[in-house]
Amino acid sequence: LFNPFKQVYLEFSDWISNEKFYYKLAYDDYHEYFSDKEILAKTTPSQFVYKFDAGNSLTFYLEYQDLVKTVSTVSNNRQEKHFYWYFSPSYNHFGLWSFTLFYDYEHVFSNYFQDGVVNDDEHSWIGGDCTININDLNQLSIFYGSQKGGLVCANGSCVLQPDFDDGFKVTYRTSF
Repeated sequence: LFNPFKQVYLEFSDWISNEKFYYKLAYDDYHEYFSDKEILAKTTPSQFVYKFDAGNSLTFYLEYQDLVKTVSTVSNNRQEKHFYWYFSPSYNHFGLWSFTLFYDYEHVFSNYFQDGVVNDDEHSWIGGDCTININDLNQLSIFYGSQKGGLVCANGSCVLQPDFDDGFKVTYRTSF
């Protein structure tokens, strides 16, 4: 009935207190079905922003995801359970610069039923970023820490980014 997938997304968001405080609370329930694979993901993203009178702002983003992949083959059945936590508080100073902390946690539990193999693995990535808006067209970011790799999309383009462990990364962005 719902092949190849179904998705239900529910969100409550609004600016309140004379547009000083923004909140977003959401729930995403995603099911994907194939002949040999099933993916079930439940995600709860939330975001809170407080704007100070002087124009500065604090932003808090928190997301949890519970994902289950079941793969059935002739020789083996496998189930992977992924639990993700992502937390990112940020301070923006008059739009001139911002400082952001990142915490990304992943716990993967795999079970290969016919072979009796069980894997239990945890990873976490912690980092901080300072971004300076030089002018309307130029931006400089300095990151220290670790970042989880994967597909990163921004401004309409996506790039596969490798894991980045315990180091500095300097990024200069310009628009022309």
